[in-house]
Amino acid sequence: MKRLGGMLLLSAITLSSAASAADQKPYVSWGKPGVSFAQYRAEAVDCAYAGATKSFTDQAAYKDARHGLNAQDSELERGDVAEYVMIYRRNLRRNISKLQTYLVGNVEKCLLDRGYKPFVLTTDQKKNLDRLDRGSQERFEFLHALGSDGKILSEQSVAPEKR
Repeated sequence: MKRLGGMLLLSAITLSSAASAADQKPYVSWGKPGVSFAQYRAEAVDCAYAGATKSFTDQAAYKDARHGLNAQDSELERGDVAEYVMIYRRNLRRNISKLQTYLVGNVEKCLLDRGYKPFVLTTDQKKNLDRLDRGSQERFEFLHALGSDGKILSEQSVAPEKR
């Protein structure tokens, strides 16, 4: 009986690990065949800046969040239920997520306009990437090596997401 319990526990752990690995989104990067490292970095920075500075004040998600924040002052100190309603009305989580999607969409449009294509890293490429510190020169160079390789781009490219 002990052995059966141990096998069930091992099976449960294995299945949950496999499910969690399957649930992970693939890592998508962007590339352009033959692009130099200097151009790759300059265009990445340009597109990031263009996306980060794009006005979103005309977006419904911004207007909803702003309205909720403005209404907050009149709803404070009314008790727990009223405070819960206030937080619910602001709905910041959903609105912030929508605004992030809007801004990322602008970065992606900029990259597409400059001839870049999205591609998915293989499991081994992702493991190698995970060993490199975010923001490090080595990480930039690693992604550039993948993203400038025409063979990798043709074999691993994916359609851009509709935003």
